[in-house]
Amino acid sequence: MSWWKDPSSRFGVLSLGASIVGAVALGVGSYQYGPVGAWLLVVSVVTFLTYAYDKGVSKYLASWMRVPESVLLTLIVVGGTLGGLLGMWVFSHKTAKRSFLLKVLSAILVQGALLVVYLKYVDHA
Repeated sequence: MSWWKDPSSRFGVLSLGASIVGAVALGVGSYQYGPVGAWLLVVSVVTFLTYAYDKGVSKYLASWMRVPESVLLTLIVVGGTLGGLLGMWVFSHKTAKRSFLLKVLSAILVQGALLVVYLKYVDHA
């Protein structure tokens, strides 16, 4: 499995796979959240834990494989915004990198626009 050696593939599969499994388990086990709520909750937790892992590796375990920025950003884009922002704040992770912050802000603005369109134009009957 040569793709497994690529950090983006490895952490992408692990984090998104954990999010899918967790959301399905939570969505099936509870009607309280619904599928979208279950997804957003689980992917936010996975995103937070991924930021925690990457900060720990960068600070204490330099020889370990880091999580690529592309994976951290993808987790935010697919719904882990709250977990990502909380992880950035709690661990002071990626907060000094202006280019990363601009990408996170862009993702948040797009998500906000999509939410406005959804709330305005989708029938909520």
